[in-house]
Amino acid sequence: MRWGRRSWETIQARARPRRRAGGLAASAVAALLAGCATLLAGCATPTSQLPDMPTADIAAELRRQQVAQIQKYYGELHRVDSVAFRVRTANVEFCRGRVSAQIGLYAATPRSLPRKYRSFSSEALNLSWARPTAISVVEDSPAAKAGIANGDQIIALNDE
Repeated sequence: MRWGRRSWETIQARARPRRRAGGLAASAVAALLAGCATLLAGCATPTSQLPDMPTADIAAELRRQQVAQIQKYYGELHRVDSVAFRVRTANVEFCRGRVSAQIGLYAATPRSLPRKYRSFSSEALNLSWARPTAISVVEDSPAAKAGIANGDQIIALNDE
């Protein structure tokens, strides 16, 4: 069979893929989305270069933060103790024999605190390793009426 010029063009025309409507617009949208994805990928991973600091400065700042944190914690604990003391003493008649002595005092030594606080508790709370130190004394409590204040060391109980 002999192929003429016209029949060869017909075969080529049939072999070419047909373009869909909106092909150029779809390509433009795909390119735009790819560009946005690249841009967002660059924005999603920020890099920051912190200045080099001496390890002694870092350790000192860590210590200051630990001291401030424990002071804040025990300051908030004092607020809770104050409210709890008033609630417990005002509701004694409802406790039906499940009453314990409430003197409005929280004293501690570094050994009585969690291990992670021991290294800086004496600095943060002015605690002594030898004697318990008053950390929280509730106003108008028996401890406050006896003259005990925050920071006092307990040297005797009941004159003993």
